[in-house]
Amino acid sequence: MGVVEDRVEKNDPTLTELFIGRAIGNLNVIGYGGDSGSTGFCMPSDGYSFARLGNAIGTNTALEGLNFVGSFDYELGDGDKRVLSGGIKRNSSINKLCFTRCTLSRGVGYELLNSFEDDNRHLIGISMKNCDLGQRGFRALTRALGSQCYVRYINLQSCGINDEFLANLIDAVKGYQRLELLDLSSNNFGTEGCKILSTLIKDANSSLCTLALDRNSIDNNGATILANALVNNTHLEELHLDGNQIAKDGWEAFSRVLCNTTTINDTYLSNHTLQCLEEFESGIMPSELQHVLDLNSSSQNKEEVSIKKILRSHAQLDMKSFFQCDLKILPFAINWFEKTKGVTLNNEAEIDRRLLCTFYQFTRAMPMQVAPVILHSVEDK
Repeated sequence: MGVVEDRVEKNDPTLTELFIGRAIGNLNVIGYGGDSGSTGFCMPSDGYSFARLGNAIGTNTALEGLNFVGSFDYELGDGDKRVLSGGIKRNSSINKLCFTRCTLSRGVGYELLNSFEDDNRHLIGISMKNCDLGQRGFRALTRALGSQCYVRYINLQSCGINDEFLANLIDAVKGYQRLELLDLSSNNFGTEGCKILSTLIKDANSSLCTLALDRNSIDNNGATILANALVNNTHLEELHLDGNQIAKDGWEAFSRVLCNTTTINDTYLSNHTLQCLEEFESGIMPSELQHVLDLNSSSQNKEEVSIKKILRSHAQLDMKSFFQCDLKILPFAINWFEKTKGVTLNNEAEIDRRLLCTFYQFTRAMPMQVAPVILHSVEDK
């Protein structure tokens, strides 16, 4: 055992982040001090070393992050597998798991992934970057994800995820009520994958706040599917779509969902939650769409956001659909205009003008009902 392994075995309270691998390459390990500091790096060379390290991890209560770097494609003996896996399963302090450039379809990498099949309420984050999963590794991943319902973020960048793999992945995480971030950047799915992801976006129990889909094969059709899934979503704040094949029609689909100007009610029922559609490369995203995103991020009070959109999108508020309520709706309309004065940049004279226009519409539509109200008001004076 080396110095870092010894610190794990002795339960050094200052060692909270452990990197395990044969070589780091150009990986930047912040805080790595070799035999001191909060981050340590060790390189087990055989099955015995892995088994002993697994035992040490099993009794350690200080480690929070467990990181595997590089290829672990050599096979362990059955006894060493059980010891390594058993040690990892016994640990109750590790809450972040990361694999970088690992082969996870065979050998040590596969056994490590299998170690997380059981329910682990302490695990809040899973990250895999540039990993070779293969079908065998992906099945192990979906089994592991199926039991980790307390996870808050999942990062699966550049892991070769296609439409088929994505379907199993989303099925595994659909019950997660604490998942806030899902990063699927640099993978291999397109329109079919967007259909699968739309079921997660539509899930009323989802708490997903950030969905990163950069550098996939998403075109206008896929973008439209994602946009339409946002209609009743009140959680997703960021959707990253940089490096895809989305053109004008795809971005317009988001514009319609974020600010539907067909009627006042449609504008009111638009999505007021999404604040970021990250897109840097194409430069095609319309400035009007960015303005609507800015409106969504302008206030945590979504009623205020809806007021801003209505006033901006409807120069004259058409009240015809409310005439069936007779004058019962008029006090609510007046109260609504009063609210607008505190949440918009429009001057009060403009708000008063629109209020008079609204009152005029009611007067013109039902003069015999409005006249008694006016006469009664005059008599009171």
